[in-house]
Amino acid sequence: EATEVALSSTGIKLGFEALFTTPAYGSCIPTDSGAYVPSGHDMPTLTGLIPGTATPYDAAIVISEDMLNQALYVAWQGGLLCRSLADVVDFDLTTSYLALIDEELINSFWPEPVTLDVLISPVDPPWIDFGAGPAAGAELLLDVYAPELDRQTRLWGNRIYAELGLGMDLTTDGVLNIEVDFDLEQDLGITVDYNEFLPSDIPYGFTALIPDLVSSFVDIDTLAPSFLLPAPFGIGLGDLETLVIGDEDDYLGIYVLI
Repeated sequence: EATEVALSSTGIKLGFEALFTTPAYGSCIPTDSGAYVPSGHDMPTLTGLIPGTATPYDAAIVISEDMLNQALYVAWQGGLLCRSLADVVDFDLTTSYLALIDEELINSFWPEPVTLDVLISPVDPPWIDFGAGPAAGAELLLDVYAPELDRQTRLWGNRIYAELGLGMDLTTDGVLNIEVDFDLEQDLGITVDYNEFLPSDIPYGFTALIPDLVSSFVDIDTLAPSFLLPAPFGIGLGDLETLVIGDEDDYLGIYVLI
């Protein structure tokens, strides 16, 4: 929603606000989680110069960290991260997959393959922090269930922490690349959060299989799209610079040079 139009010696300023809501709580979200509590501060003044330099810009976009975190909070509250693995993969995960840990050990517990049900739930809302890079992060629980004694039993749980570095790059031919600095093999923090009765080798061994499992439904390249920017009347962008700005490092300034 447009909230401000102002004309000054530095140009025309257009201000926008956004409000995010969800019609219902997600199945794994506490219903007393409440509304998002804003933490934003006043937006820095646009002076016509790239902060810290004497370089004028032709256009600038300033994005609020608080606005993005509100969007993530509402997505979390609405259950975006409440998932069963079966919802996001096109195969059945069975105990045969666990044979990669120790085939003899797995066969001693499950002589015949048994389907595993993996439930995914967030520990807290995901977040974006401009002052950290910018970066985005989330912490999830993976709870593994299987039929035991004629009922679904929670066998063990893993906790996953992920933090991604974010950036932008503009090529000479006008392609804007969103950059995501993340490696599934190196950058996932995985621990065992719970174990019902199994030998510890199984839940701890499963931590080594999680990156490969996640890669079956998360494509890092799709998180880092590229866009060919329009060039009206043959006027393209010459350069683009992004800076974290504001007294609390909670705004991202994108400065465009034509």
